Amino acid sequence: MNVGHGLAKCGEKINALIFDLGGGTFDVSLVTIEEGTFEVKATCGDTRLGGEDFDNKMVSHFVEELKIKHKKDMSNAPEH
Repeated sequence: MNVGHGLAKCGEKINALIFDLGGGTFDVSLVTIEEGTFEVKATCGDTRLGGEDFDNKMVSHFVEELKIKHKKDMSNAPEH
């Protein structure tokens, strides 16, 4: 696979963590980019962290942040 998009300069070696937060899973891969090619070093995923599960965790986190920072409880707010 050709690198392109300015990810690596000629002769440069880059290690990168690539993530995919899909509709039902959260997957990550560790890749090395060198001389225009990608080599996958490791990959892993979790079927409980994608899509709606991730959205719900984010909403819960920010509801708690609002409680702490602004003393407002949005947990009973109507959904739109």
